[in-house]
Amino acid sequence: MAKTPQLIVCEVGTTDDPALPSYSPFVLKVHRALQLAGLPYTSEHRQKPIDWNDLNPAGQVPVLKLDGDVVIDSTDILKRIAALRPDAFDAKDVEAQLWEEMADSDLNAFLIGARWGDDESWQRTRPAFFGPAPDAVVLPMRERVAGSVSPLRRGQVEFRRQFLVRLAQLDKRAPKNGYWCTPHPSVADLAIFAQLHSLRSGLTPWYRDQVTSFRNLARYLDRIQTLNAPQKRNVQGHQSPPA
Repeated sequence: MAKTPQLIVCEVGTTDDPALPSYSPFVLKVHRALQLAGLPYTSEHRQKPIDWNDLNPAGQVPVLKLDGDVVIDSTDILKRIAALRPDAFDAKDVEAQLWEEMADSDLNAFLIGARWGDDESWQRTRPAFFGPAPDAVVLPMRERVAGSVSPLRRGQVEFRRQFLVRLAQLDKRAPKNGYWCTPHPSVADLAIFAQLHSLRSGLTPWYRDQVTSFRNLARYLDRIQTLNAPQKRNVQGHQSPPA
């Protein structure tokens, strides 16, 4: 019998939402992949992504420790997980890889913009991410992050309009049954779910309501969410919110 690998997900703070184990969609993507693969794993938390610089010089999470190896970038992590459990989800289908990239870039830009650039969402994002940190530290960071999101450059009203256009497109494309582009789950499902489910949290109530209103897309996300019941994980290290 093959030895079960030791898997540790390196991440930052937890959330108050039991359906959202991390505010990072890329960490969420890895959690869902491990759960779908049925692999036991633990989590280690540090206060900020840059606190993991010793493992990832880019200062980003997630990082996966796999039997002593260090794997960075959620796309590469999913490939390693799929190699351990080839029947769990498809990481090789080219169309699925393209949709994964689209979700990790295009949909992530909407998630960042919703949290950091939308004034209503920011009132919830700020305390969740930064706690009592002073405005002198937080506001320049907000300006820098929001300024990097191209859909925001025409203002909040246009940003919301573009978001609704994207949801309408995805709602028409979402499968009424099954998975996004393969007969079985794939990296496309995991990536699309991670970004859009992250918008279904209390940090972004307007965006949550819009996602919910697109019934075909919402039902698809619910299917992916319930593919495999989340495991109980051992959590080690610092668990304060991400900065």
